[in-house]
Amino acid sequence: MGAILLIKTRSKLSTVQPGWPDELPLAPSDLVGRIWGLWGSVGRNELSVNSDIDLLTWSPDSSTVVSGSVEAWDYHRPIDLLRIGRDPYLHGLSSGIDLYAISSVNSLMGDASLIAKFRSAQKSLDENEAIRARELLHLILGQASKNRIQSPEGIDYKLMPGGTRAWSMLHIAHGFSPGGTFHIPVDESLRQTAEIVGIDPNVILNARTLAMNIRNGTERNSGRHEDLGNDCLELAALWQKVAQLYLLANLDWIQSVAGAPAELLKCALEQLLDWPCSVPPPKLVDNSVVQFLTAMIASDEAELAAMAGAGSDWWTISAITMNPNTTASTLQRLAFPDWEYDKSGWRHPRMQIVHHPRTPISTLAKLASTDNQFLGTFPSGAKLVLASRQSVVGD
Repeated sequence: MGAILLIKTRSKLSTVQPGWPDELPLAPSDLVGRIWGLWGSVGRNELSVNSDIDLLTWSPDSSTVVSGSVEAWDYHRPIDLLRIGRDPYLHGLSSGIDLYAISSVNSLMGDASLIAKFRSAQKSLDENEAIRARELLHLILGQASKNRIQSPEGIDYKLMPGGTRAWSMLHIAHGFSPGGTFHIPVDESLRQTAEIVGIDPNVILNARTLAMNIRNGTERNSGRHEDLGNDCLELAALWQKVAQLYLLANLDWIQSVAGAPAELLKCALEQLLDWPCSVPPPKLVDNSVVQFLTAMIASDEAELAAMAGAGSDWWTISAITMNPNTTASTLQRLAFPDWEYDKSGWRHPRMQIVHHPRTPISTLAKLASTDNQFLGTFPSGAKLVLASRQSVVGD
């Protein structure tokens, strides 16, 4: 077989949880006409007990072929494998989660010529202010929208209001801000955020540490859910305050490069962040921003159902799955669309559908049965939610 080449992870995963790999082995043939990189919690060096492995691969010739050596991985934990088969720049414009994955990958292995092209695509995405502003707004308001369908007593302490996901979203949003970068530690990113919003950095860093401790404790089944209520509420209140001030600092920039009508954005800020504030008029209106803001705050079930179709982009679909007014039938249709869709980009909306309180049990059961080690955590998340709602674990 020849020598085995390795992708070294940024931290010793086995110290977080037994069974984590310290290395991801790739055969020499895996590096021909293809590149690989780590992103997400592994790339941020921000692992919890139940984190999955976020992995990216790009080959201009195929987005679906996974080599035999990768298929043979058996780490008994989900791998969120983002497969890119077209220009990474164009792929990054198609969904927020993949935009972040492509923009944030630092260390790459594989074909040197492709690595150079990938770096060029990253640079082009970094220079696209409109897409960065759109995603910054989507990340913060999307997290606030998710908070409406999560409770502090929820079973997933990653996704709870003020949980680890919320603080990660601020770090990622800061990466998309003017002059921001993803290639600094999360703590440094949050320190910079604290300086921007005028809050003691230690307050924010301690909140993130507490959120991670709560998450790890509950994932190890050593934390008592009933004892965490006050901590969760305090974390959620602090996150909301930081989010308000951070958006305020970036509002003029957003409205100048990827804006929305002032009344629409003002309404969204009031509904999602409980924040009545003055919003400047847009210098440039971004139709995608208009659509996803409308979907986030819509109260009419029929309007949301009408937006949930092939004509809506990823940002709008994502917003619909985070709206508490979205019906069971609409969530079912979005979980398994009857139109052509990007299956890779659909990982994220499906994860949100899993945690939506109106998702039908039948939909959860179907999502839970889609086990595949390259789908990330949504099948296992569906099983947990299904178990909670039905008192049985899905097959």
